[in-house]
Amino acid sequence: MNKTPTTSIQAFFKHLFTVCLIGVVYILTQALLFPILTKLHDYLLVNDLMLWFGGMISLIVFYLIYWIWAHKETYLPSSILPGLLLIAVLYLYYRLFSPSCHFWLIDAGYPVAWADLFLLPWLYILLRYVKIRCTREEKDETKVPSSQILNRAIESAKEDELDFKPKVDELVQELKELDLREQSTCYGIIAPWGYGKTSFLNLLSDELRSTGDGIIVWFNPRSAKSAERIQEDFFAKLGKELSRYYWGAGLIISRYAKHLGLLDHYSETRLIADALRLFQTKGNKEAVSNAIEKTGKRLYIILDDLDRLTGAELLETIKLIDLNASFKNTVFLVACDKKYANDVLQAHLGSNPGQGYLDKYITREIDLLGYINEKLTFMMVRYLQAQITDGILVSKKEVLQEWYGIANYIIPHLGTCRELKRYFNLFISDFREVQDFIDPADFFILTLLKYKDKGVYNMLKYRVRFLEDGEPFVNLRPENWYYRKCSYSEANSLNPGRRVYPQSFSEQLLSILQGAHWEGATVLLWLLFPNSKMMKGFQLPPAAIAGYGRTYRVPYSAIRNSNSFSSYFPDLGDRDRDLWHQDVLSLRKSRDREAVQKILDRRYPLDRDAIVNLWVDLTLLEFYRDDDRATTIMHIAYAADKYNDLELRELLIELLTDGRLHAYETIRIISGSGEYKRLMNRVFDCMISDHPLLACELLSVIGDPSNQDKEYVYGKKEASVLMLQALESCLAKYYDYEVGRLGEVINGLLMKEAYFILKEEAFSLVVGWIQMHPTDSIWPLLSISQENGKLKIWLRSCVDAMIDRGLSMDNWISSIEGLESKAILQVITSSENGFVECSLTKSYSGQMLSSYLYDAFAHEGLI
Repeated sequence: MNKTPTTSIQAFFKHLFTVCLIGVVYILTQALLFPILTKLHDYLLVNDLMLWFGGMISLIVFYLIYWIWAHKETYLPSSILPGLLLIAVLYLYYRLFSPSCHFWLIDAGYPVAWADLFLLPWLYILLRYVKIRCTREEKDETKVPSSQILNRAIESAKEDELDFKPKVDELVQELKELDLREQSTCYGIIAPWGYGKTSFLNLLSDELRSTGDGIIVWFNPRSAKSAERIQEDFFAKLGKELSRYYWGAGLIISRYAKHLGLLDHYSETRLIADALRLFQTKGNKEAVSNAIEKTGKRLYIILDDLDRLTGAELLETIKLIDLNASFKNTVFLVACDKKYANDVLQAHLGSNPGQGYLDKYITREIDLLGYINEKLTFMMVRYLQAQITDGILVSKKEVLQEWYGIANYIIPHLGTCRELKRYFNLFISDFREVQDFIDPADFFILTLLKYKDKGVYNMLKYRVRFLEDGEPFVNLRPENWYYRKCSYSEANSLNPGRRVYPQSFSEQLLSILQGAHWEGATVLLWLLFPNSKMMKGFQLPPAAIAGYGRTYRVPYSAIRNSNSFSSYFPDLGDRDRDLWHQDVLSLRKSRDREAVQKILDRRYPLDRDAIVNLWVDLTLLEFYRDDDRATTIMHIAYAADKYNDLELRELLIELLTDGRLHAYETIRIISGSGEYKRLMNRVFDCMISDHPLLACELLSVIGDPSNQDKEYVYGKKEASVLMLQALESCLAKYYDYEVGRLGEVINGLLMKEAYFILKEEAFSLVVGWIQMHPTDSIWPLLSISQENGKLKIWLRSCVDAMIDRGLSMDNWISSIEGLESKAILQVITSSENGFVECSLTKSYSGQMLSSYLYDAFAHEGLI
C-alpha cells in the first residue's frame, strides 16, 4: 500500500475552499471598499496628486517586475494559476463593466488607468508559467555534461544494458510502501567506483518522477566550488526544486540556511519576504519540513559521487545529511563506495570510530556490486553465444560452462559494460584461432591479464619456460627468448648442460612483478599456475583465491602444461605446437586405432603426464560431434595395458562405477543405465579381444570385499562371465604378456580364498592350458622375490588349489620338454618348505628366465 501523502483530491478541495472564502470576504467588504476607493480618487484629483500617485504605482510595478526577474529560478506551482485567473477576471469585470469604479485614469482623454500597470507583472508571471508548463524541464546541471556522453552514466531505460529496471522497480515499490509522514530515511546505493551507481540513480529518479508523487533533488557535492560551500549550494538547489511545487519555498529554505549561519546574503531576501508577508513561517527546520509536507509529495534527495570526494568534502556532506535528517517525508539516496568513503573519513579525522561513519546514517543499503556482477556475467554469456561457434574439439557449451565457473574471478575486475566489451573484444580476437587447443578458463584469465597489465602478460608470454619435470619458471636471460636465438620449442628443449635453472623460482618472478602496473596481476598468475614453485612465497588476499577449484587436477590443455603453453600465444614461434595440435586431434577424433597407437607410442614416453591428463579430460567431457566414446576408451586401454599405467587403469575402473554412470546422466551423455551398459559392453567386447589381461584386472575389482563401498554397472555374475571370457583370451595369447601380471590374474581367480563365482570353469581353462603348454605355463605360476641378496622362488597358491581339483604335478613335470625348465620345477616342487632360496650371483639382464633360474640353482648346488 502506498503510504506517501498524495493531494490530487485534497488539493482540489483545498483550493476550492480558498476561492470560496475569498469570494465571501470580497462580497462582505465590497460595500466598504468601493466608497473608500472613490474618496481616494477624489482626494487625488482635488489636490492635484494624480501624477504623483501614478509615479508611485509605476515604481511599485517596476520593482515587482524586477523582483520576479530576480527570482526567475523560483518555479511556479500549478496551484497559482486559479488565483491569477481569479484576480484577472475580477479586475477586468470591474474595469470594463462597472463605471462606478475608479482605477485612476492617467488622463481623462485616455482609456488607460494607472492600475492597469499592475497587469504587466501579472502578464509576465502568466507567460513564465505557460512557458514552464509547455516546455520540457532542463536536465539538472549537476549531472554529467553532454560533452562526456561517450563515457557518461546511462540516462534512460533504452541504454540500460545492465538491466537495472527490475532492481529499480523493486526499490521504487519499497519506497512507496514506506510510512515517512513524520520522519526521513537514508538509503545507501553501495558499489565500488565505476560500477554504475549514477546510472542506477538516473533510472531510479526517472521512475520516481514518472509516478508523479515525488520531488527529485539531485545534488552532486563535487559541483560545489569548495567544501565550505557544499551546504550552501545544496540549500540553494533544494529551494529551487521545492519552488516548483510550493511557491516561495526558496525563501523558507533561505531562512533555514540563515538560521544555520550559512547564507548571509539571504538577509535581503528575508526582508522582502517579511515586507510582502508572503509566508507566515519561521526560518527554522520545522518550517522547511512543513513546506515539504505542503507540496503533497515525497522529497527524494540524491547525493551522488560521495566516493570521489576529499575527506573535508565528505565530512560536509555527512553533516548535510545529519542537519536534514528530521525532514518529514524525505528520502536521502546516497551513492558511494562505503569502504572507500569510511577510509577517507578515517584518514581525514585521524581516528577509528569502530563503526563506519556512513553506517551511522545509512539505514538501508542497496548493494549493487553483486547485482551488477551477475548482470555482467550474463552479458558476457550473450556475447559468447553470439560470437562463439562449436569447434572441432571444444564446443560452445563447454566454453559457456567454463565461463560460469571462472566468471567470479573475472567480472569484479571489470565492473562496467564498457570495460566488459573491451575485454570481450580482446578475448575473441585470439580465441577463435586457438579454441580447440586451450583451456577456456585459463584463456579467460589470461585475457584479463593482457587487458589489465600488458607488461606482465608479455613477461609470461616470452619468459616463462618449463623444466623437464614440467615445473614452470621465469627465464631472466633475454638471449634465450624464442625470437632472439631459437624458436620457442628450441628454447624449451635446451640440453641439461645449457639450460639455465632457476635458483629461486619466486624471487625471479618477484623481480618481474615489481614493475607491474596492476596489483591484481599476481593473483591472476596464481590462478594460472597454482601450486607451482614460482608462486610460493607470495602472500595473496584469501578472498581473491577463495573457492578456486582448479588447483590440483590439471586439464591437458591448461597453460601450466608445457605442451599447451604456446597454444595460448598464436604468434609465438613453436615448431612443435602444430604437431601437438595434430596429435590431440587424432587422439580425440580418430577411429583408426593403429594410427592412434603409433601416436601414443611416440608421445607416451616423453609426454606421459600430458597424455594421461588428456584421457582424464576426455572421459569427463560430454559427447562432441562425431564422438565415439567406446573407441576413446579403447585408446586409453591400449596405453594402460602396454605401459601398465596404474593411473589410467584406475581411470578405467572408475568408468565401471555407478558414480561415473550418474555423472554421465547428469551431463546428459547417456540417458540411463541401459545405454551406459551398452557402451561398456562395446568396450569390453574389444578389450577381451585385444587387451584381455587388462580386462581381467579391471573386472576383478567387482565383487572384491575390499571394494564393497562402491557399486558398479556390472553385477558379480555379469563381471564373472566377462572375466572368464577374458581369461580364455589371455591364455590363448599368454606369450604377449608379462608373466607376472598373468600369474597374478590366474592366482586371484583360482586361489582358495578367491571370491570368483565361476571358479570351476576357470580351473578347467587353466588346467587345460597347462596341459597344452606345460613349459610356458610354469613362469606365470611362479612367484619370485629378492631380499638381502637372496632369490626366493615358490609356486603361487593357486597351484595348490588346482592340485586339490586333480592337477597332477608328476604329469605336468613329465610333459615338460625342456631340461632346464623341468629341472627348475622339480627342485621347487620337491622343496620341503614349499620355496627355494638361492644366492643372487648376478642380476637378471634379460636372458631367458629358465636359463637365469637354472644357473642360480646350479650355483647353489640344487641341480
